[in-house]
Amino acid sequence: MLQGEISHMLSAKGEHHRKVLLPELDVDDHETLDSGAMLQKFHTLGKNGNEGLAAQLIEAPAEHVWQSLLDWEAWPRMVDDVCATDVYEHVGNDVKVKVTLGIGILRIRTHVHHVIDRDAQTMTWNLDPSKPSDLQGNRGFWVVEPQS
Repeated sequence: MLQGEISHMLSAKGEHHRKVLLPELDVDDHETLDSGAMLQKFHTLGKNGNEGLAAQLIEAPAEHVWQSLLDWEAWPRMVDDVCATDVYEHVGNDVKVKVTLGIGILRIRTHVHHVIDRDAQTMTWNLDPSKPSDLQGNRGFWVVEPQS
């Protein structure tokens, strides 16, 4: 699974193609992933905030990974710093979730719009502009693809 910037393209035949723009990984990064550990990189953007990359290879069938990602109630046990989740809208492949993050005694509430696209093997997310959020921005994606 990878988080970062993503764009989707359709071919003339209507087939999904995915273009993921991620920093290049060095030898140490690949060793971290090959060991089964999570790779995390963070960058400070000055006044524009921070951005990060998290990547991990998971030894499991893709369908099992999808089931885990879409189990919103389990996120507080699976995703670091997530204290609570509440699905407030679910229409087809669009899922809107209130996510509460906890860092020490601080609680950060954010409303996130997820779009699931299994054909492109991704779930993207952005802040839901129709709801209040303690964050100025939150966007990214998960990639679920079988390893050869």
